Amino acid sequence: QQQQQQQQAEPAFPAPVAADPGAAFAPDTPPAPVSNVGGLAPPPPESTAPFGTAIQSDPVPSTPLQPELMGAPPAQGASPVAPARASPERPPHVRPQYEVLAGERTIGEPMPMDPMEFARECVQMQGDTPSFSYPADAKEHFLDLHQKYAQLRGSFEIAANQPLWTGIETIFTLPNLLRLSGHASLDGIELKDAFGVYVPLFFEWTLLHELAKDHEEHPLGHYPRSFLTFLRENLRKDVLYITAAHPDEGIAGHCEISLKTFPNLIVLSAGGFGQIPVPDLPEEQQLGINTIPMAERTYLASFTGGIKLSARYARKKMIGLLGRCNKKLDAKVVEYDNEPEWPATRAQSKLHMSPRGDGRRSHALLNLIRDGSIPVHVYSDVPFVPYKTLFEQEIGYTVLIEDTYYFMTFAQYWSDEDLARKEEKIRSYAPTHFTPDAIGRQILGLMTGKGTHLECMPMPESIRDGRNQMSTPGVTEEMYPVECH
Repeated sequence: QQQQQQQQAEPAFPAPVAADPGAAFAPDTPPAPVSNVGGLAPPPPESTAPFGTAIQSDPVPSTPLQPELMGAPPAQGASPVAPARASPERPPHVRPQYEVLAGERTIGEPMPMDPMEFARECVQMQGDTPSFSYPADAKEHFLDLHQKYAQLRGSFEIAANQPLWTGIETIFTLPNLLRLSGHASLDGIELKDAFGVYVPLFFEWTLLHELAKDHEEHPLGHYPRSFLTFLRENLRKDVLYITAAHPDEGIAGHCEISLKTFPNLIVLSAGGFGQIPVPDLPEEQQLGINTIPMAERTYLASFTGGIKLSARYARKKMIGLLGRCNKKLDAKVVEYDNEPEWPATRAQSKLHMSPRGDGRRSHALLNLIRDGSIPVHVYSDVPFVPYKTLFEQEIGYTVLIEDTYYFMTFAQYWSDEDLARKEEKIRSYAPTHFTPDAIGRQILGLMTGKGTHLECMPMPESIRDGRNQMSTPGVTEEMYPVECH
């Protein structure tokens, strides 16, 4: 362990920390006796050593944070909950009060709905006018599209060891969705019997965009021109399509495909650019359970992960704001550099910070949920989480980067009982919403109208909200304009 002491006055906004962090902190009581106790002093900018911070405390702080942006703390003897209303002086970007929803489920099971009406509302949400209907030749059109795609794909040079499907694209395949819908094949059934009002597009978007990645003119990858021509010539303007894409850019590539050109194409996006956020494909792991009682955990919150791939320096900013929390709470600093220690840190934490990465998604989000942990998704422009209403009310929290400090001022008052109940609810949703088959069934429920917790959202203004730096060698502004970030 290494203790550091902050010598300078606290800046208005903490400087980013250039490190791969595993940070953990808890509300304030005096830390264990050490010679140098004080605020968080981040490693110097050139440092690449991972670090972590820890504040050991009682569940209810004896001297709560008194930031200028939060409402008055509870009166002496009052229950340790967030104040009823935030200070009216808080900046307009600050989200409303964060609450812990405890007890029984409040969302309920998804209700049957009109899938065509859902699609129309989703298209209208993007500022477009829906003008599609279900085609009489839906099955023939589907088969013709995929036959032409197979012929085109055969002309591409694909390495023998190249993964053909990636992430959510491994769930959104014809054999898998047919299996989940109870059909062995398309023989003897109509297309709508399996896929409702949509004509699905089972294209390998990630693979297609990686085909020319080593080309000196396209170091970031690009779609083959013949594939773009295929889309323009074969997708109809009056047919409702749906597809799933794993990349951070959805199907857009580097401004190569605009959904304004195909407003009738609904994209299930795991990466961060599509109308409907879906869970990323989970890693192979057992559904977890933390056996450490909430009241016995060391940290109020933790972050275990890297910050190098993070657009807009989102994770560096978050770490800086966590450092501000530590300074206010008279923190002690511990350092460790072993990733194997991260599971133990998570197990000792009540909340788990899950900031966005290079795309809007957080790669750790799904694993945290499957561990039965309470995730806090930290975003830069728009929260990109699957099942948004369900997530924000039943599972975790979505927090604007700049609100990290503000959020923690509320979190310090939450009771262990409320957090334990919330964690218990997360465990109940993991097998029904966050396994590969569960994700596939939620997608089918959306397509057929049988019901889903997936939601449509307005498309973000930019592809990744990632205007920070051009880190790939050979990439120029002309090649990758800022509006495509």
